[in-house]
Amino acid sequence: MTVGILPAVFGETSMFMRVFTAAVFAAALLVPAATAQNKMITFTIDNETGATIVAVYTGPSTDPNWGPNILRSYVYYGQAVEISINEIYGECYYDFMLEFDDGTTYEEYEVDICVLDGTAWVVE
Repeated sequence: MTVGILPAVFGETSMFMRVFTAAVFAAALLVPAATAQNKMITFTIDNETGATIVAVYTGPSTDPNWGPNILRSYVYYGQAVEISINEIYGECYYDFMLEFDDGTTYEEYEVDICVLDGTAWVVE
């Protein structure tokens, strides 16, 4: 008597083959879940501050340290810049520190970047 999917093609299967097949199937089910945990979040920062933004530092709100400057060029008053952040493991809340050309900074805490995805954040 044959049991399972493989025996119909290959004949009687060993216990090892059944366990191996089950393990491969279970691993295949886990791959989409692991992949879904990372998502690229993209939004724009619209500069309506009256000054030039020279740097943007960010990081998950759970991390007490600022990450590196994510700007590639200055954002002048009235301009916008597209920002992309690789959101990791469902971490949606990020802190931001914007640095301006006059040396002042503006900090915004617990910004929900998952809600910002595809939209604009107007900084005034």
